[in-house]
Amino acid sequence: MFCKNCGAQINEQSKFCGSCGAIIEREEERNNRIPYSFTDGDSEKSRISTKNKNKIIGIGACAVFLILIIVITVSIINKIGSGGYEEIAEKYATALVQGNYYEINKYLPYDLKKLMGARFDAECKDFDEYYDENRMIINAKAIDFKEIDSKMEIAYTLNDFSTQCQRNWGQYENIIDFDNIKKVYEVTVRIEVYEKDEDEYWPPESFTYTIIKYKGKWKVLTAVEEDLHEIRMAW
Repeated sequence: MFCKNCGAQINEQSKFCGSCGAIIEREEERNNRIPYSFTDGDSEKSRISTKNKNKIIGIGACAVFLILIIVITVSIINKIGSGGYEEIAEKYATALVQGNYYEINKYLPYDLKKLMGARFDAECKDFDEYYDENRMIINAKAIDFKEIDSKMEIAYTLNDFSTQCQRNWGQYENIIDFDNIKKVYEVTVRIEVYEKDEDEYWPPESFTYTIIKYKGKWKVLTAVEEDLHEIRMAW
């Protein structure tokens, strides 16, 4: 038997080479050697690392889901406010056909009663005495809308409103705070009316109203009188 390190002849039972001192490893010892494997510590580290990665992925997925929910919620709130701008236009149009000043006043960004004074109370009294909700069926449906976002168009819209206020009530200042207007839409509403007493359908008509986001709520930017005149002239 020879030393693999220096080539000197050695005894088969020797554990060291007498010439160079190298350790003698026999074939059977080499075959019985246990291959290297991860220790328990290494395995635990690997498990913890995988667990942390999964946790990070889970947190990331939750964050994305939460952001998506927030975006959707904000979008819904932005449209709905105190009712979507389309819904507000529909309710306002219905109140106009009814001549219901109580309801009309709900959808305005100012107090109509304060501007009209005694006439407001008189109109409400007439409504209470003469209006029969079972006499007619009113179907007001928003059929089109567009956002007014250019400064020029918005300025024109506000100027038109001020002109209406001056014509109807002799004033236009301090009726609303223009700085609190955040969004402006034009909504077209199609109105259909069926009068039960006469068994008659009124010809459908369409009207366009300016809807604004005012102090967090959707309101109709109008001086009302022109809108009422249009309704009366249509039928």
